[in-house]
Amino acid sequence: MNEKINWVKLTSLSGEIEAELLMGLLKTHNIPAEKVYPGITQYVKVYMGTAVGVEIHVPENMYHQAKEILKELEDQCGDS
Repeated sequence: MNEKINWVKLTSLSGEIEAELLMGLLKTHNIPAEKVYPGITQYVKVYMGTAVGVEIHVPENMYHQAKEILKELEDQCGDS
């Protein structure tokens, strides 16, 4: 039986590069993630190939694990 995944917002980022880096980090921890372009930024992505404002969504049942990974990353970046 195929269960429907309930995706929830993990964080918002300012651009595509940060989103790709975070998605790669989540993937190394076996956490699927998807990018969502809210509002008008979806059209900017389609026409210009870039986005300002990208949300990262993860499965609801992996949210807390993903949030811990994000917190560790933010702590490491804040210490440098």
